[in-house]
Amino acid sequence: MYRAKQMGRDQYSFYNDELAIANRRKREIETFCSSDSYLSAIRLVYQPIYCLMSNRLLGFEALLRVHDDKLGTISPLEFVPIIEDMAKISDVGLHVAKLAAHFCASVNLDTSNQLFVNVNVSPKQLKNNELLNWLESQNVVSRSLLQLEITESAMMENQADIIPILECISDAGYHLLIDDFGTGYSSLARLKALPLNGLKIDRSFVNDLSSEAGLQIVKAVCAIAKALNLTIVAEGVENTNQQSTLIDLHVDKVQGYLFSKPLECKDATELVNTQQYRQIA
Repeated sequence: MYRAKQMGRDQYSFYNDELAIANRRKREIETFCSSDSYLSAIRLVYQPIYCLMSNRLLGFEALLRVHDDKLGTISPLEFVPIIEDMAKISDVGLHVAKLAAHFCASVNLDTSNQLFVNVNVSPKQLKNNELLNWLESQNVVSRSLLQLEITESAMMENQADIIPILECISDAGYHLLIDDFGTGYSSLARLKALPLNGLKIDRSFVNDLSSEAGLQIVKAVCAIAKALNLTIVAEGVENTNQQSTLIDLHVDKVQGYLFSKPLECKDATELVNTQQYRQIA
């Protein structure tokens, strides 16, 4: 029944072993998340973000990882919907924000560094007073260096409710970016109403840059960003052809396996400390 509902209206689904395994896995994760210690299984990895023109390291995106000795690695695609259903997304969001803030502070101990860390948040998290209160009072790291990413579809669906919250966060000194831009249904009028600093081009469009249609979509996204004076970040850059095209389109920042995979905290810190910024020819 639940599988049929997930597929949309007027659908049906047959029970099979795959469903049984998925349901058992879901119940096991729910049990795990009901324990007092589940937050200790959460860690962050950090994917470097570079200036496209100079190949200089500018910051990182914090990415969620969950591992339990019994359950093994739990994908964010599994984990996040379950904790949302269990009304624990706010607790996890606050925990992740604190971890990212402390990492950001640690890589900026040398005051000549101004490396930002991006954290993904959902409208559900932003509507939680505990997270908002922490954002407004934290003094762990400069607020302009702890940047918040919100998916385009989630932001647009909840625009009326979320604009006052975003304005409050922006006024407090945080930078805001739209994540996965191009996958939702933004318009210039809607974007103008949001206190944004940048947008991230979804990796699916970067992957399709070799096609004329894909190229035109990214051109349009870049034109929108420039018209609104927003910084442009391209995700999922994996080859030099994509890099060259993005340079021609005047994209500001990039991340992806061409530059670096997501790094464990120790490795990310070592990257900063040794200044071994990868130079891409």
